[in-house]
This record gives sequence, structure tokens and C-alpha cells, in this order.
Amino acid sequence: MGSFSLPYGQTTIHFSCPDHFTVEVVEPTRIPAAKDPLTVVADSLANSVGGISLETFRGAQSVAIAISDKTRPVPNHHLLPPLLHRLADLGLSRDDIHFF
Repeated sequence: MGSFSLPYGQTTIHFSCPDHFTVEVVEPTRIPAAKDPLTVVADSLANSVGGISLETFRGAQSVAIAISDKTRPVPNHHLLPPLLHRLADLGLSRDDIHFF
């Protein structure tokens, strides 16, 4: 039997699979943390994926932002303030921004 472990919340789940099961372990590539995350976020907002500028959305009446819940380790404290500031520069008020 093959033994496996999966991170789950603040703990780890350990389990085994019979040898006749085909098991493939897929793990993400480890990427080191940015030394200056705010600079990376600012650069990303200025140079969006696919070449679509946030300026394209000037004049929008509202914005919806999907965020992860607290069970996901997302650095929202680095991501959201610069994004909200950029949206304000585009003329959107906080009342026009909805989080899901």
C-alpha cells in the first residue's frame, strides 16, 4: 500500500491506497515569495495579463471582485489596497465595488 499525506487546514490528513490503484501525485511548482510584493502588485496592475488595461473599464458603473475565503492563504492585504486605489482612480466609489 502506498502512503500519502495532504495538508488540510492547520493539519495533515494521512491515508493509504491499495497498490492496484494508479496514483499520480501532482504538486505545484514552488515559487519563492516576492521580496517587494507591493511593487509586484503595482506592476501587475499596470501590465495586466492579455494586454487588457484596467483603463478599459473607466466609466464602468460597478465592479465585482472574487476573493478567496480565509481558508486560502492569499495575501489580500497586499492585493486589495492597490487594486481598490486603482479602481478609485478610474472613478469607482467603494459603494460600486462588490466582493464575492
